[in-house]
Amino acid sequence: GVLSVPAPGRREPSVLTACQRWFGRAFAVHRIDEGTSGVMLFALDEATQARLKDLFEVHDIERRYLAWVQGVFPEAQCTVESWFVRDRGDGLRGSVPVGKSRPTDAKRAVTHLACISSSGGRSVVEARLETGRTHQVRIHLAERGFPIIGDDLYSRVRGGRR
Repeated sequence: GVLSVPAPGRREPSVLTACQRWFGRAFAVHRIDEGTSGVMLFALDEATQARLKDLFEVHDIERRYLAWVQGVFPEAQCTVESWFVRDRGDGLRGSVPVGKSRPTDAKRAVTHLACISSSGGRSVVEARLETGRTHQVRIHLAERGFPIIGDDLYSRVRGGRR
């Protein structure tokens, strides 16, 4: 529930401003959505920030996430590839439907998924990003019918994170 970086029009504290108070200077390299848990990466100088961002850009840093999802994930492993748009027609990001022409601003999104375990109608899925689009893991899982539990944006399934 804490912002990674300051957001326009919002006054609450962020992890970045806390790092700047502790270290004097800090620069965001990799951040996550406000309602998710995970690792964020900050640099203490601009040169390091630029180098780390370059490594993310060329995919020299591997990003893996665990997601607790609704449903029994049917495959041991699979790859999801789609083209993301900023507005899929309902104000949310999402994939261009198959068979529909792709807008020029659509961006390729690729996620490799692996089922870690399933129990009680829910699964733990590992998501490894090949690309890094906003909300990529959340969208790919929700569009496949396995929304992340507790995701208030792309899921109607409620429940706390683990």
